[in-house]
Amino acid sequence: MLCDHDSAWGTATFTYERLNEMANQLAHRLRDDGVRPGDIVAVLAERSFAMLIGIYGVLKAGGAYLPLSPEDPIERRAYIVADARAHVVLVHGATAPKLPAVCE
Repeated sequence: MLCDHDSAWGTATFTYERLNEMANQLAHRLRDDGVRPGDIVAVLAERSFAMLIGIYGVLKAGGAYLPLSPEDPIERRAYIVADARAHVVLVHGATAPKLPAVCE
């Protein structure tokens, strides 16, 4: 899934209420996509509101989030995703090009 909230909102502030709303929306979407309690969901995002929404949304869906660093070599990210058998990989707009081919 692709998320690009920071540039879309163009704001440096975010309320807890808005964070909760967006995390709930993501959690419902993840559940609709088949994420069940205990499923691993990888999060490939730079530090941003999108990363917070992703982590919180995964937890609300009952999943376990697996942080992926955009700075790691693509081969390492591909290995981690495959080894963990991640159900879904969430990416931020800036990290979408860094998504390993195994995830597409």
